[in-house]
Amino acid sequence: MELLIVVVIMGILTAIALPSYQKSVQKGNRSGAEQLMLQIASLEQQYFIDARSYTNTLGSGGLSVPAGSGWSCTTNCTNTYYTVSVTLVTPTSGPPSYTITATPISSSKQVSDGTLYYNADKTGTYSLGTKARSTGDYSW
Repeated sequence: MELLIVVVIMGILTAIALPSYQKSVQKGNRSGAEQLMLQIASLEQQYFIDARSYTNTLGSGGLSVPAGSGWSCTTNCTNTYYTVSVTLVTPTSGPPSYTITATPISSSKQVSDGTLYYNADKTGTYSLGTKARSTGDYSW
């Protein structure tokens, strides 16, 4: 009888704790993508100073984003959870710019967390200086 009570209590605690743990893991994965996006934004500014233009190549021959924390960078940067890419933007007025997008890999648990945007609103439309997310509270 005591064993049954212990098993029931463990089941209840697991049912309460597991969703919270999964949400924390999801936030951690999102944070990793956000950090990479900010690093890319910084490298874009350095690239612009040298080349007088932006680039959408993240690996060798472009920004040369250093590989680390599970990220692999060529044209785009990818890890188990996200694909990060840069899109060059030529606004109707003002200087050229770029947007950075972190799209969740469709087979990962990050899909429900939405797409992350830098220099774009929650729909992916160019908006200088904006950081957004396509779901949830729409922010980082």
